[in-house]
Amino acid sequence: MIQEIEIRAKLVALEGGELPLWHFRDWIERASFNMHRDSSDAAMDLVGNIGLLFADYDLRIISEKSLREQLLALLHHVVVSEYNSNVSRVSVTPVHWVSGSQWSQRAQVAVALQPL
Repeated sequence: MIQEIEIRAKLVALEGGELPLWHFRDWIERASFNMHRDSSDAAMDLVGNIGLLFADYDLRIISEKSLREQLLALLHHVVVSEYNSNVSRVSVTPVHWVSGSQWSQRAQVAVALQPL
């Protein structure tokens, strides 16, 4: 099983220069093997998006620089999958990630659901 928070933690390490791009690729390929058995939909979607970006790079559709930029953009992409008819909008607060020694074992994504 791979969890979305693990993937985001590795992306933070990539952003901070603590994890080389190709080590990230190796890790995601190993960690996501058979993830369809027990991982969340959010984790599967994130891995799917990452896989598509690496495929675009392999096909020379995007450059390595663009690959890195688009991977890091996934840190700021949050999907809210629950629906509540009493909620008029979803406000996603940008996440300020920390890296290195400041990184705890968990990262938090702030999503505020605001009623009318």
